[in-house]
Amino acid sequence: MFRGSPLTATDHRRTRSRKDRASQQAAGGQCCDEVAHRGGVKLQTMYRAKVLGKLETHDRRTAHREAFENLEVDGGF
Repeated sequence: MFRGSPLTATDHRRTRSRKDRASQQAAGGQCCDEVAHRGGVKLQTMYRAKVLGKLETHDRRTAHREAFENLEVDGGF
């Protein structure tokens, strides 16, 4: 997948999430880590389910937004 790249898949993922976090915070949004800390592992579970193909194909940000809405509905805070 990352042929010829010195970075592992984890490094790529970390870099991308850092950029996402920065752009979300710049837009006045909340960083995903804060949500994950408060809501437990629900976000991670959503993302893991998406990776395993159990969710419809949509990007990571959409999965996070849906998980965030679910947390609010469930009273996960």
